Amino acid sequence: MKIKKCRKCGGDNFIIQETILHEAALCLEDKELTVYKERTGGIEKIICKNCNTDYSEEDFSRINFR
Repeated sequence: MKIKKCRKCGGDNFIIQETILHEAALCLEDKELTVYKERTGGIEKIICKNCNTDYSEEDFSRINFR
């Protein structure tokens, strides 16, 4: 069953924690590590902002990033 509010406290504000992966290479000239590609690793967890209850992506019918 997809949730519409937090099952514990009834709150409707959540924090989404994502993983972001960066591919990088060491520059031969100045030895700096330079990022050349970034991609998301997906949603790690979703947390109720009020009571810190953990949820997963599957708990919601849709997640809209605007």
